[in-house]
Amino acid sequence: MGKFSLLIIVVLLFSGCHSAAKIDQYILKSSQQATYEASKEVLLTGLKKWPTDERLLYNLSIVESYQGDFESSIETLKRLNALTDEENVKYLKALAGVALKEGQEEEALNYYLKVVQNDPLDSQTRFKAAKMLTSFERYDEAFQLIYQAYRNGDYSKQVFEELASIEELRGNDPTPWEIIRDL
Repeated sequence: MGKFSLLIIVVLLFSGCHSAAKIDQYILKSSQQATYEASKEVLLTGLKKWPTDERLLYNLSIVESYQGDFESSIETLKRLNALTDEENVKYLKALAGVALKEGQEEEALNYYLKVVQNDPLDSQTRFKAAKMLTSFERYDEAFQLIYQAYRNGDYSKQVFEELASIEELRGNDPTPWEIIRDL
């Protein structure tokens, strides 16, 4: 590696660290504001310089949600999730939560299912999605979702209770799952 290549690498590393520190300053300044509107303005100023920064976008979505502007928060989170190819479970969970607050249950369910797809061992989200599926009377899908937790090695009492409950909703005998639950 030549001296010129080494110099370019050092400059790129330094500029990356410099940008991260500047972004941290915007986030800190935003958190120190007296109102959500002022906090949002600070974040929007930062986003003018770094329009694809995940931390600025995530913080903006939180501020928008605190303001009760769930539609804007959803749009910001959709933008953030697009940047991460909908693979960041934290951002997907945030989007699902805000969609629920906005009364968009089907959308929230879809985001919860994406979380489970990206993180099959996330039982908390799996149970939320299954509960939503049962509320929509989509019992077979709910059963398969919880049964997958069992197949993933989750032998918790909650899994067996959910499987028994869903079996009953499907018109099947819940006894086998209840027996396993009580072992």
